[in-house]
Amino acid sequence: LKTFLESEEELKDAQKEFDEGEEEFLEGLEKYEDGRKELRQGQRELDAAKEQLTQAEIEYEMGLTELNTQKAQFDGLTGQIITISGLPISSTEELMTAIENDVYITTSTSIKGTVTGILNFMDPSGENNLPKNADELLYAYNQLKSGEEALDQAKQQIAAGWLQIEEGSKKLSSGRSKLNKAKAEIDKGRKELEENRVKLQDGWKELEDGRIELEDAKIEIEDGEKELSDARIELDDGWKEYYDGLEEIKDAEITLKEETDKANKEIRDGEIELNDGILEYKDGLKELTEGEEEYLQAKADAEKELSDAAVKIADAEVEIADLEMPKWYVLDRNSNVSYLSFAVNVEKVADIAGVFPIFFFLIAALVTLTTMTRMVEEERTQIGTLKALGYKKPVIISKYIIYCGLASILGCVAGLLFGFRLLPKVIWNAYRSMYALPDLLGHFLWEYALPVSLIAILSTVLVTGYVSIKTLEEKPSTLMLPRAPKPGKRIFLENIKFVWSRMKFTHKSTARNILRYKRHFYMTVTGIAGCTALMLTGFGLLDSIGKIANTQFEDIFKYDLTIQLKDEEKDNILNDFLFSNEVYSEAMTDTVYIDHEGDELAATAIIPKDPNNINDVISLKNRLDGSLISFDSSSVIMTEKLAETIGLKVGDKFIIKNEDDIEAEFVLTDITENYVGIYLYINSSDYFDAFGEEIEYNTIMEDSNIEEGVLMDETIEKLLSGSIMSAEPLSQLKKSFDSLLTNIKFIVTVIVLSSVSLAFIVLYNLTNININERRKELSTLKVLGYHRGEIAAYVFRESSILSIIGTIAGLFLGVLLHSFVIKSVEASNLMLGRNISTTSYILSAALTLVFSLIVNLFMTFKLKKIEMVESMKAIE
Repeated sequence: LKTFLESEEELKDAQKEFDEGEEEFLEGLEKYEDGRKELRQGQRELDAAKEQLTQAEIEYEMGLTELNTQKAQFDGLTGQIITISGLPISSTEELMTAIENDVYITTSTSIKGTVTGILNFMDPSGENNLPKNADELLYAYNQLKSGEEALDQAKQQIAAGWLQIEEGSKKLSSGRSKLNKAKAEIDKGRKELEENRVKLQDGWKELEDGRIELEDAKIEIEDGEKELSDARIELDDGWKEYYDGLEEIKDAEITLKEETDKANKEIRDGEIELNDGILEYKDGLKELTEGEEEYLQAKADAEKELSDAAVKIADAEVEIADLEMPKWYVLDRNSNVSYLSFAVNVEKVADIAGVFPIFFFLIAALVTLTTMTRMVEEERTQIGTLKALGYKKPVIISKYIIYCGLASILGCVAGLLFGFRLLPKVIWNAYRSMYALPDLLGHFLWEYALPVSLIAILSTVLVTGYVSIKTLEEKPSTLMLPRAPKPGKRIFLENIKFVWSRMKFTHKSTARNILRYKRHFYMTVTGIAGCTALMLTGFGLLDSIGKIANTQFEDIFKYDLTIQLKDEEKDNILNDFLFSNEVYSEAMTDTVYIDHEGDELAATAIIPKDPNNINDVISLKNRLDGSLISFDSSSVIMTEKLAETIGLKVGDKFIIKNEDDIEAEFVLTDITENYVGIYLYINSSDYFDAFGEEIEYNTIMEDSNIEEGVLMDETIEKLLSGSIMSAEPLSQLKKSFDSLLTNIKFIVTVIVLSSVSLAFIVLYNLTNININERRKELSTLKVLGYHRGEIAAYVFRESSILSIIGTIAGLFLGVLLHSFVIKSVEASNLMLGRNISTTSYILSAALTLVFSLIVNLFMTFKLKKIEMVESMKAIE
């Protein structure tokens, strides 16, 4: 209570201090508002003064301008007077002084009279408003001087006014700073005042809460005193009952002892009677048990015979119900494995043949078009001469059309002979090593020959005609003169002074020439990039094909033997074999169908019996990061090629149909790496829930570690003597797949060699054109004293740089082309490798650069044959 009263007193003192602080705050706030009003008034006065001063400055500038104009006019007038008079006076001031002093030039002639006469002579009619005599001229001069002095005084007053405004601005700034500080203190005081008000309110609230608690405590104390009095009365009554209870307990103990002795005597007598009864019961129970055993044995024998008979009847009924009508399958020769394998090989060759020729044709067309364009350009003089002699345009154009047409026809004939006779036989003979095939009948297929030939001929003829027509649009006089060389231009490298200043002259020329001859730049880079891309695609295909078999049948499929069961029951031979080779997995394999764009894709569904050991025989992993995929009771895993074909990703739903045409929906949980075949790995619970049929584990995938050969054959023969349906080593499938890939590798090798040859031709042709275009430039260098090696370096430095640029571009283009070709030639059940090895990149780039070097060596001999005199001759 004392603490409460002290708190109340302290709170009253705090309330008093708060009221005094609030009063001081309001007084400070009133002073701040007065100061702010004064500051605003001062600012308004200062702004008005600035405005007046600015107006005065404008008036001063206008007066000064007007004064300068009048002064210039006056000086012009006095200058004319001085000139006309011929007086020995050099300035206006001297003239005015002489007039003011009335100086006499001669004894009879004064300067005033002379000036007055000149003024009357200059303005006899008074139209020009000139002074009429010397006194008016002097008066005008004095007026100008007075105006000048007045302007000087105004200028000084304006300057003084600006100084006063500047001082006023400083005072206002100082006042504003003080006012801001005062405002900050007021804001701080307001914040403290609000905080103290909140604290004071909280204090009053706590005090009120304390008063309420004090009243409650007082009531509780009064209630406690009353309860204590009642408890004291109850305690006295309890002690009385306690002593009475002790007396009753003593009496009860005496009675209990007497009753216990009596009960113990009765129990002993009862135990004797019970033992006699138990002996009689055991004898009777033994007789009953022997009788029941005889009865039950007879009953069990009878029931067993009845049950066996019922089971046999039920089994017979089930077998009769399960019997299906027999089906007849009529298969033609296309169902034979060899025919199917050969059909797949033919399909792969057709896929490759549908992609690569297009790119070969585009690059060859580029070279042909460049050559014909250059030919027309070189014969500009002849074209101009023929046009000047009166030949018609069609006659002149026909020369080049016939030339390129005949060349194209000869090239098509040679290409068709090679394409229909030689190349098919090479590929056919490669497949004869794998299949028993007859000799190839070389048919000439017009449906292929005519379109290809027409495209090749027309592409060359049309471009030649277009270039010829564009050339003939020029005048004969222009055509008979060589085309002016392209002007040199500054290149971006010249802006990098640090690099440009350290380059040699020949290197600077090379840099300029590369960007100067843009057509040559683009043609060379495009041609080399195309050839490099073709080579990289070829080598990339070899990489994609080469490692598939080992990856699929060694890294992914780790088992080496597949055993097909008739039913789930295993005989002793199979059990012994599995016991000796513990690495195996039992599964159900079933063919399921997935709808894709109206067609049904057949896939093999594998349902493992034990999800934990499927990774022992089949490596389920992600191709991109190599991480293993764990298979559990909720896994539904699809091979990568199947997911890519359908367009599924992890988490998508898809529908499959079994051979009984029952459809079920599954959720894809993972995608695994796989190259050969289409597989679905589904957990048994989901498969059973989806199709509602009992799962029969009919396949065993065994990693026997038995070497291929006699031992493997003996093992399979021993297993087949038991109850299994079939046993197939994985090595046989690997061999047949290796044979398929070997033939595809041969075709790809032919493509790579063709790409190499085309690259050499492209480089040779483009370098040759470059030298022919610049014969005069190279002759000039010879005349200037350049050695053969310097000229060769000058030319081939450019081609080498362009080769490097084209090679780099070709590597990027090759990656895209490789990806396109891979997706074009893949079948629905076959996925090729997606990666290109580093060796292929290096080999493609190195071959391109080596061919560039070889071409440069060949062209060195051509540079030697350039005649300085002939090449330097100019057309007169």
